[in-house]
Amino acid sequence: MAAAVAGAPIRGPAGLRPAIVAVIGVLLGSRFTPDILGQAGQTALTLVILLVYLAAVAAVVVPFYRLVGRQDWTTAYFAGMPGGQSEMIEFGEARGADVPAIVLAHSLRIVVTIALMAFLFRVVLGHDVGRTAPTAGGPLGIADIALLAGSALLGAALGIRLRLPAPTFLGPLILSALVHVTGLTESAPPPPLVVVAQVLLGTILGCRFVGIAPAMLARAGSSAWAPRC
Repeated sequence: MAAAVAGAPIRGPAGLRPAIVAVIGVLLGSRFTPDILGQAGQTALTLVILLVYLAAVAAVVVPFYRLVGRQDWTTAYFAGMPGGQSEMIEFGEARGADVPAIVLAHSLRIVVTIALMAFLFRVVLGHDVGRTAPTAGGPLGIADIALLAGSALLGAALGIRLRLPAPTFLGPLILSALVHVTGLTESAPPPPLVVVAQVLLGTILGCRFVGIAPAMLARAGSSAWAPRC
């Protein structure tokens, strides 16, 4: 993003994007385990509180982006609503939203949240905040590799066939969730593959800022910062 805004002649590996988002979709789908279904009743109150919070965000932050940030309603929605950065970008782009605005909004959200939580745990509560390695799920055998690869390939094809939003992301996510929640596999894509996919996706998204002036970026950043505070 910095190179793009500085006017460097860069171009991201956009042709790899379908494969990249399919890997991330399979990873997110692997979080749906049979245990989650058994815990559904225990989390009912938390889900109700979450729905109230989402309604409050929709009522306050989304109109702020639309009226103060002067974004269209689609961009304001995907920039203002809570959600994973990759997911909101994929769904937003599928709906015709302004992708750089969504990237900037959620990047600032992540930075502010991590900074405040680190301060809370270290300074206020006095906890030692360590670094944990990403989990890789269960052992990865031949059958697991086949199921994960099938979720990515078949899920992407089905997503396109069914005209899902962000089909190469949502299709693999749904299919991966099905094979995991039914207990067919407990494995997830290996961490090195996920890291490579995230780095490439970050590079592709950063290259979307080509042609955006620093002044325009600063204005977008100020409008993104205010509702987070």
